[in-house]
Parts: sequence; C-alpha cells; structure tokens
Amino acid sequence: MEIITRKINIAIVDDHWAILEGYQSLLKKLNYVNSVQVFTTSKEFFEETKHTDFDLVLLDIQLKDEDGLDICKIIKREHKNIKVIMESMFDNANYILEAYQINADGYILKDGNPNELRHAIERVFYHNENYFAPIANKIILDKIESDKQRYTYSKSELSNREIEILPFICEGKANKEIAKIHCLSETTVATHRKHIYKKTSCHNSIQVLNYCIKNGLYIPPKKDSRKLKFGKFLKTLLPK
Repeated sequence: MEIITRKINIAIVDDHWAILEGYQSLLKKLNYVNSVQVFTTSKEFFEETKHTDFDLVLLDIQLKDEDGLDICKIIKREHKNIKVIMESMFDNANYILEAYQINADGYILKDGNPNELRHAIERVFYHNENYFAPIANKIILDKIESDKQRYTYSKSELSNREIEILPFICEGKANKEIAKIHCLSETTVATHRKHIYKKTSCHNSIQVLNYCIKNGLYIPPKKDSRKLKFGKFLKTLLPK
C-alpha cells in the first residue's frame, strides 16, 4: 500500500447489527481509520453527512425497506467525493452488473475474508481504483466479453461497400434506389444486402435498423431532416 497521507472517516449503512458490529470492530483496528459510524437507514446516514465529511461508505445492497443501489446513485450524485463499496450476501449477477453500471467503487461479499475488506478500502480510497470481489469481477468481465462478441464487427466481417450501403438499408431504401446512389447494379446491391443480413443475423431491413440502432451503428435522422447520420462506431470502420 502507498504511503498514507491522512486518516479516513468511514460510514457503514446496514440493517444487520452483527455485520455493523463486526465491520466496526475490524475497521477500528486499522491505523488509517479516523472514525467509523454505523447507520441502519439511509435517512440517518444522509442526516449525518450534514455534520461529518465521510470519505467512504460500506453500503448494504439490500436494506429492509430500501434499495442500496438507489442509495448509491444518490451518494454519487450529491456527494461526489465519497467512495462507495457495496456489500452483499449475494453474488447475484444482476446486482453486481448494476453496481458496476452506476459507478459503485467496489462490491464485496459479507462472508468474504476479513482481509478482503481491508484490501478493498485501500484499493478504492488510497489507490483510487475499483475493487470488485473475484466472483463479481469475473461476472463483469464475462459480460463485457459477451457484449464485445455480440455487437462488435471488424472490417473483415463487414466489407467497405457493405458499410457504405448499411445506412441506406436502415432508411428503408430499395435496392434500385441504393444502386442509383452508388452507381451499382441492382444485383450487386441485392448481394451486399444478403451478406449484411447474414452477418448481422437479420432477415429484413426493419431488423437491420433495430440492430444498428441498438449497437450504435446508425442514428436515425431527426424529423424534417433528410441528412443521414452515422454512429461513431460505423465511422471507425469506413476507410480514411
């Protein structure tokens, strides 16, 4: 761990007293912890933020009558300097992925090794890095890889000509219209269309449109505007 420049104030928001007492006891033994305060509701926590500058919050993902993820969103919006580590009994993929998406700084399991709590705090606060428990980190990486395989097409998968006519298919133009725009034969355009359908696993132009919008390949023009707009990703595929 890098040199500690100052001690930190930690809040624990959890409605299980065994967890509160266990975490509090553990944290008070760390030489870089200035204070530890415990709360069973977000209302109590937010009230105390008027008087105490917390550096880090250990936040239960599922309080009795509150959603920890919603609380995390509020903290991130209204107290940008506070680091938030979600803690849970569950390695539920939905919880983990949402925590990641709303920019939680970490995610640990309550039944994890006590040393992991210390490690998570040091990584998040002193190194300014995220810390997700190994199982949570695997779920996130698997999701990223899955999305990459599902949505990303390289130059070798879509030809330059296919990329050029893709937005016109999204606009619902017929092969004859596209052929005229690009000075091609209708047969050639039909062949390109067939290849695009196959590579995107689509069966018609509506499915291609939905696919391209969902994956950032095409941005529909605003009303009363005939200007075609390309998604940022599509631009990267076009030859310079």
